[in-house]
Amino acid sequence: MNDINTAYEMRIRRNRERRNRQLRRHIAMLVAAAGFILSLTVFGLNAVSSNASDDDAPVVYKYY
Repeated sequence: MNDINTAYEMRIRRNRERRNRQLRRHIAMLVAAAGFILSLTVFGLNAVSSNASDDDAPVVYKYY
């Protein structure tokens, strides 16, 4: 009877550890994806704002 309880408890412990590993892996992938999206957003906004502040372009005036 004691062996059955021990095997049952070991199976429960292994399953809990496996679920914890899966959860940690999913959280790590979520954080990595969020960081990637954030870095793309920052890079994209920086590229747009740098084109708007280009001072080398000639100034064009229209006279009517």
